[in-house]
Amino acid sequence: MTALRLRGFLPVTAPVLDFHPTDAPLPKGPFDALVFTSANGVAAFAGRDQGRDLPVFAVGGATAAAARKAQFARIVTGEAGAAALAEMIHAQLAPGSHVLHAAGRDVAVDLAPLLTPHGIRVTRAALYAMEIATALPDTARDAIAAGCFVLLHSPRSAGAFGALAGDVSRVTAICQSGPIAAAAGAFGFGALATADHPTESAMLDCLEAVKAHL
Repeated sequence: MTALRLRGFLPVTAPVLDFHPTDAPLPKGPFDALVFTSANGVAAFAGRDQGRDLPVFAVGGATAAAARKAQFARIVTGEAGAAALAEMIHAQLAPGSHVLHAAGRDVAVDLAPLLTPHGIRVTRAALYAMEIATALPDTARDAIAAGCFVLLHSPRSAGAFGALAGDVSRVTAICQSGPIAAAAGAFGFGALATADHPTESAMLDCLEAVKAHL
């Protein structure tokens, strides 16, 4: 939100997926590292395990910030999505390592096929689920009716936003990746744009570029 304000935008918060912890048990280790591909994964794990000694691989800046807030000390931050994070993991961990991926029930990228060929074992724990919200806040509906930009960070959130928003013909969607744009394409957005890289900063650059051409 702060980054948007610094670039001259007035952000409106519109959660489209609600966080629900699951009762899945924490897998038993030992593990050589933890992998978080969302801030929700950090919250779900940190609320159930007090250990903070393992190194953490975080998918991006927001996830790394959540890990620091949860008092993890050794954090490696990726900035280009889960697939690139897998590259960082196998570059830094030896074959035979075992990592715990604290994730949601639905994941955009399965890390196991990316790391198993490098001899790194992945155990994924579905510690939470993201369910579609019942409605958008009134402030978001007003913005949609007036014509606005929306930042879409996952195929699932793109689908949820499209389903909840109704008529999005006056909305420009800024998508973090091609698969997200593909998911958003079914809903009739007034325009779609895709960031050059799957990072928050690239999305903001894309937003500014699109706005400049309107």
